[in-house]
Parts: sequence; C-alpha cells; structure tokens
Amino acid sequence: MRHYLIESLLITLALLFPINLMALDYNPELIDRLNYIGGKDNFQKCIDLSLKKVKEQPDNFGANWRLSRGYLRLGREAKLMLKKNWEEIAESNAEPALQYAQKAIDLEPERAEGYFYYAASIGLYFDVVSIFTALTKGFKGKAQNNLEKAYKINRMAEYGLPIFALARYWDSVPWPFRDEEIALKLYKEYMATDYFQTFPGESAHLFIGKLLLETGGRENTVLAKKLLDQASKSEFPWVRKNALELLE
Repeated sequence: MRHYLIESLLITLALLFPINLMALDYNPELIDRLNYIGGKDNFQKCIDLSLKKVKEQPDNFGANWRLSRGYLRLGREAKLMLKKNWEEIAESNAEPALQYAQKAIDLEPERAEGYFYYAASIGLYFDVVSIFTALTKGFKGKAQNNLEKAYKINRMAEYGLPIFALARYWDSVPWPFRDEEIALKLYKEYMATDYFQTFPGESAHLFIGKLLLETGGRENTVLAKKLLDQASKSEFPWVRKNALELLE
C-alpha cells in the first residue's frame, strides 16, 4: 500500500508540476504509468526521464527500451491525432526509437522488449515511406524477425502487444507476402487476452474489424461491425475517421 501511495504521489507531481520533472529520480513505475495514461505531454515526460537515466547509465536496459517506447508513441500520437505535420514528427521520432531499441537488444538479448520496440519503430517508419523504399532497405525482414523473437520470448510483454503487432505485420505487408489467415489467428489470440479491452491508445478494434469485414461471413461481419462501432468512438481522430468510413 505504501509503495502504491508513493507511486501515485509521483505521478500527481509529474502531471501537475512538469517544471520539476527532471528533479525526480528514474522511476520505471512512474514512466510506465505515464505511458499508459498517454498523451503528447506524458510521452515527452517519459522521454525526458528515460533519457536522463540513459545519460547517467548508458547500459541501463530498462531506460533504453522505455526511451525507445517514448519516441515511438510520441511519433505515433501525431498520426493518430491527425497533426498536419505528422509525417515529419513520425520520421524524426522513428530514428531514435530504433537506436535505443537496438541498444536494449544488445544489452539483454534474452528479453522481449528491445525486439518488440525495434520492430514497432520500423512500423512507424513504414507510415512515412513507400512500401518500395521499406522493402529495398530490408525493413520487412527486420520487422518480421524482431516481432517473431519478441513473440517467442514473451508474447505477453508490454500488454500483449507482441501478439497484436505480429498480427498487424501479416495483415499489412503487401502482396504476395500478406497472409490474412495468420493475421486473423493472431488477432483472435490477442482478443482473448485481458489487454484487448483495457490497454488504451491502440487501434486494435479498427484493424481487426477491417480484416473481419474483408474475410466475410455472417459471424465475422457481425463482430466486425461491433468492433468498428467501438473504434468509431475512439479518442483519436484517425481511428474514428477510418472506422466510420468502413461502417458506411
């Protein structure tokens, strides 16, 4: 109980008094909570706190992958909020996200977080370059290899996102690589976790609903419309816009 109260106090201080943020010691629980709450300001706080720790201890595994996560989510948030310059923001954050994820892999290759955030950072890069560019630079193979490693090591790491991200990979790569059957199997695996309904800030309902609509069949269509209806109420304009278009 005492630990919980201290953590809550730190979170409150970070939210209300950002000017004093850097005076706080590195606290993984605080950073994870700020990441869970989400929002541009909180992602920036995650970056600032993690970067401070990395500068003090360059070989700190947790600080490196949390720093990668912060850059990733800051870049992705710009797209989800339909910022006018979201491509520029995403690209500028993808590079450091990849860098610190690779450092985490080098430090602890038996842990899933580094592999997952490396692959997720490639996904952020995919958003701003052509598929041809991504393929010629070998990003497809790197994304697949790192996602499969994260899934094998600990598929439930980071709210079960290695499951969802691997499904998203097979759902989004272009023909002839796309495999809807594998994607749907993994999506259903993710839906069976507790994280599917509770983890904020992800667009899982949108992507799963879209694939179910494409797959067809009465049962799939009913579930797809239910998921897309939920996605249409998302806090993120990009998710709402795409869900509503699919429901038309």
